[in-house]
Amino acid sequence: MSTATPIPVRSPLTSALSGTTAVLIGGSSGIGLAAGVLLRSVGARVVLVGRDPGRLEAAVSRVRSASPGDAVLAGAGDGGDEQTLAEAFD
Repeated sequence: MSTATPIPVRSPLTSALSGTTAVLIGGSSGIGLAAGVLLRSVGARVVLVGRDPGRLEAAVSRVRSASPGDAVLAGAGDGGDEQTLAEAFD
C-alpha cells in the first residue's frame, strides 16, 4: 500500500498574490521556473533572472503559457552581480 501524498489538482496559492511581483533568481530552470509558472498562474507578475539568454527566453515562453500576457519579464545575468539584481528589481 502506498502512502505517497497525492498531487494537488489546483494551486495551493491563493489569488491574493494577483498583482504582486516576484523576482526569481535562477528562474530559467528547475524550482525557479516551476515557481514562476505557479506564481503567474495565480496572477502575479514574474521577473526571471538567469545566466543563459537562450534558456531564459525558453523559460519566459513557458511561464507565459501558464497565463498569457506581458506580465513576464527577463533579465539575463549572474544573480550574484549587483548590477543584474538592480536591473531586475527596477
